[in-house]
Amino acid sequence: MLQSLALTRFETMEVVFPIVGHSYMPIDRSFAIIEKSKKKEDKITTPEAWTRVVRKARPSQPFEIVHVEHPLTNDLRPENETTILRIIDYKRIFEPMLNNRLFLQQARKIMFSRNLTPLMSQSLLTECETPIPLFKEEVTIRNITEAMIDPPWLMKK
Repeated sequence: MLQSLALTRFETMEVVFPIVGHSYMPIDRSFAIIEKSKKKEDKITTPEAWTRVVRKARPSQPFEIVHVEHPLTNDLRPENETTILRIIDYKRIFEPMLNNRLFLQQARKIMFSRNLTPLMSQSLLTECETPIPLFKEEVTIRNITEAMIDPPWLMKK
């Protein structure tokens, strides 16, 4: 998915994998607020109950709730103001094109750009220079863009 975005919308994209336990981002505070709200509930057994928990977590500045169209949640009947997003099944698009062995466990940063070979770094302090053979040799930018013209949606069988 990130490689397709780099090919079609952005010149470069850098993904950083921070060291576990060393990231303190605004989203962490939001999750803590929701977790605190969750503790006030007896049981949360349905998606609708989670929606209520998230809504009640911050009443003065409510979180924006967006439902994702997915086979596990397609029976949801969200409120009229809730957006439902359709999700592209990137796995089905790109799986036949990808190399089987990528060895990304040691990556700390990955740089995606307009060429088909992302670069990685094993350190947060160094530039991304090690090529990752993400795609099989015969795959071209044209193959990727053609696959993206009519992408399969997650809900399609």
